[in-house]
Amino acid sequence: MKYFGNLKLHQGWELVEQREDGFMAVGKINLKKYSVISSVSRESDGNLWHHISVASPSVMPDYRVMKYIKANFMRADRDAMEIHAKVENHVNIHNYCRHLWCCLDKEVLPDFTHGSGSI
Repeated sequence: MKYFGNLKLHQGWELVEQREDGFMAVGKINLKKYSVISSVSRESDGNLWHHISVASPSVMPDYRVMKYIKANFMRADRDAMEIHAKVENHVNIHNYCRHLWCCLDKEVLPDFTHGSGSI
């Protein structure tokens, strides 16, 4: 297993591009029908973000799959989010793909539980 900073590149993954501000890797996970692309880059907000896309040729990845991906391919000590953009900002280049984003530089989500531990 190769490491890039705090992120691990799983066995069998191919490093597609190494950049000064991050990397992009592609590979198959152990859930036979899904492919995963992982990238890290500094975005326009100045922060380093880990992005993972999970796709299948015929079925939308469900919550169970996304939870597995988060647990195994992103930092466990960080929040991850799935963004549902405004209609005018929506981009769809694959019908069965979902994305997770995780800010690596700082916490970006407020505590929606207001300290109660429950929403």
